[in-house]
Amino acid sequence: MTSKINSLFLFFLLLIVSPGALSADTVGPYQVETWLRYADQANQRADYPVALMWLHKAVEQGSAEAHFNLGFLYVRGKGVKQDFVEAVQWFRKAADLGNADAQIRLGDAYADGIGVKQDYAIAAQWYRKAAEQITYELPQAIAQYELGVFYRDGKGVLQDTVEAEKWFQLARSNVPESIPLNRTRLSGFVNRR
Repeated sequence: MTSKINSLFLFFLLLIVSPGALSADTVGPYQVETWLRYADQANQRADYPVALMWLHKAVEQGSAEAHFNLGFLYVRGKGVKQDFVEAVQWFRKAADLGNADAQIRLGDAYADGIGVKQDYAIAAQWYRKAAEQITYELPQAIAQYELGVFYRDGKGVLQDTVEAEKWFQLARSNVPESIPLNRTRLSGFVNRR
């Protein structure tokens, strides 16, 4: 009996960790989350080839988070040659899949002209996509703040102080209490409710 249990355990372990053990038809969200966790662990160990392998497996399954993480590796030049154009391409794929962090990074890229031609109107569009997500998390608040700045300064949108204040108020209300603001770009801006 113990031998049978050990064999079953080994079989399931191989299904989880073997890169080719599962066909695309049988991969579920749990498997993709496992690959993302493996990639994160490898990234923390600075084992970037392994992190890249797991991220690419998750990308094949359409993981927005994996697309975003690959973009971030290109921004930092970790395991790959630093390449802002390539990073923007990965961020765009993640953003198209609804990843608010990627939408913000695209807004930043267009606002600053990093990896793309500077274009405030496109930056404002990406910030708006992230800002309009109903998440009540820091990425949404950052996007709302950035959109407020764009309306306040007339960057890529018509200058509108009323619209700017609307976005600033939303940003203030959406910053989770647990977030240490001194570590965000909202530092000094957001007064607690």
